[in-house]
Amino acid sequence: MPLSLVPHSSGDITVLHCSGRIVAGPEIDVLRKHINSLLPGCRYILLDLEKITFIDSMGMGELVHMLTSARRCGGDLKLCNISASTVRVLRVTNLHKVFEITETEEHGLNSFRSSKIGHA
Repeated sequence: MPLSLVPHSSGDITVLHCSGRIVAGPEIDVLRKHINSLLPGCRYILLDLEKITFIDSMGMGELVHMLTSARRCGGDLKLCNISASTVRVLRVTNLHKVFEITETEEHGLNSFRSSKIGHA
């Protein structure tokens, strides 16, 4: 299943609803190009991974790269609505300590808003 991305904005936060797989090849290329087109204009990105069926090691690496890119621009990238299998992979790789993960899109948006208030 090819990767599909549906963006929408909530203030200065872009929510990117992802569906399909985040794997080596065209899927990662699509995600990378989309995130690169958002940065640095939109520094706050929430990836909704509810409809992601699989992420391989290259996909995990790309997520880390995108997080680093967002932080270099003075922003952040957070994850929400992730599946139990993705949580397991994040825990096994210790990446659950790198990403902020929220249960819902609303929690993710609130997390961005409260962290920006703390830095204002």
